[in-house]
Amino acid sequence: MHIIFETERLLIRRLTMDDFEDFYLFNSNEDVMRYIRKPQTREQTQKFLQDNINYYSEFPQYGRWALINKSTQKFTGSFMVRPSTHVPEVEIGYALMPHAWGNGLATEALQDGIKYAFEELKLLCVIAITYPQNIPSQKVLLKCGFGFEREFYNEGQKLHLFKLNSGD
Repeated sequence: MHIIFETERLLIRRLTMDDFEDFYLFNSNEDVMRYIRKPQTREQTQKFLQDNINYYSEFPQYGRWALINKSTQKFTGSFMVRPSTHVPEVEIGYALMPHAWGNGLATEALQDGIKYAFEELKLLCVIAITYPQNIPSQKVLLKCGFGFEREFYNEGQKLHLFKLNSGD
């Protein structure tokens, strides 16, 4: 098991093919994917999982990882630190399974993910991108020190870009 970082209640580690069923339940869940992408089929999830695992060999300190609840050992969501596909900066992203919503886990993961980005990766800034309607995620970003930077469009979809500099 390749651990990236830990928080008080979460273990953030690389995904493996053993995560397939949980990763499928996560990526096929309409509520989870509402502000991320279209829910995936089993086949799409299998390819997406393999692509994420393959990414580690090329970029070992970056990627999309599993969030594991330490007390239950359950797959709780995903966390990402990797170059953005939208802008030329490193993006942080997170999403939780519905059973984990509303108890501060997103804030906890993001706070320690920021530490990882600035202290381990020595990044000067990180960005996060949300749909304008995703108010809960925006509140987490603002609570963790991100500031709203700008709106932009990607494939016709309006998005909000938030930014955090390492000195902030």
